[in-house]
Amino acid sequence: MTIRWDHASLAVTDLDSAIAFFCNGLGFKVTFVERDMSHQIASVLGVPGATCDLAQLVLPGQFPKLELIAFRAGDERARPLRPSAPGMGHVALRATDFDQRLQHLIEIGARPVGQVTDFSDGRSVYLATSFGAFLELEEDLSAQPDTQADLMT
Repeated sequence: MTIRWDHASLAVTDLDSAIAFFCNGLGFKVTFVERDMSHQIASVLGVPGATCDLAQLVLPGQFPKLELIAFRAGDERARPLRPSAPGMGHVALRATDFDQRLQHLIEIGARPVGQVTDFSDGRSVYLATSFGAFLELEEDLSAQPDTQADLMT
């Protein structure tokens, strides 16, 4: 048996805002968009009459896909305020230019949920977006020069 990762999905309130955020803020590219999906989404959700707008995005040269879905399912949809609410999740992305990337994401509408926090492998912060999804921006130290090694040479 073979298992292969296909995609991660975020429920969003506004598909166009979410696409702009991930493309302009993080360099994703759109690979697929479907507007007003009805029968299939109602069937898979088990919610008669549900519809959605859906987009799939990728980072160039990388996998898996990120799927953004703006559901229209009446009162079935709740809007938790934190990524810790049951059923909520987030996408985590690592950036070597952490400070500049964080500033850019804030400028285009993201809002830190808590504080930038230090971990052994770099800093991290949860961000709330204007389209109802959460993102974790992590500092990628793998491309940073090893200052201890630099001092020894």
